[in-house]
Amino acid sequence: MKLIRKIKQVLSWLPIIWKDEDWDYGYFIQIVEFKLNKIAECLEKDTIHENAKEHAAKVRETLNYFSNYQNCFDLVDKPETAIAEFRDREFYCNDEFGEYCDKVNKLEAENWEKAWNSIRDNAQCWWC
Repeated sequence: MKLIRKIKQVLSWLPIIWKDEDWDYGYFIQIVEFKLNKIAECLEKDTIHENAKEHAAKVRETLNYFSNYQNCFDLVDKPETAIAEFRDREFYCNDEFGEYCDKVNKLEAENWEKAWNSIRDNAQCWWC
């Protein structure tokens, strides 16, 4: 039975490994997210450990931080007056676009820090 479980485990990782590239940290985040999802699913099914459901919720919260990090441009309202474009072969953006980018960068940094702080502070409890 252990052999079958291990084979299933390896097969579940194949799509993630197949898409992996060495040149972009986004692929690293996909690997971390995949592992966190597997941990959350395990904890959600756990009927032995007293705090498994709370730990699963914390893992899901951490996954949410990673999701927010990757989707910051969708989470910050872009003013209709924000302009970013090329004009005569030079990049131009107005103050509104700069302010929008500042908000995106701030949200990105906050979620990045929250995700890794959550892992640092909680990962030792995430086992089942």
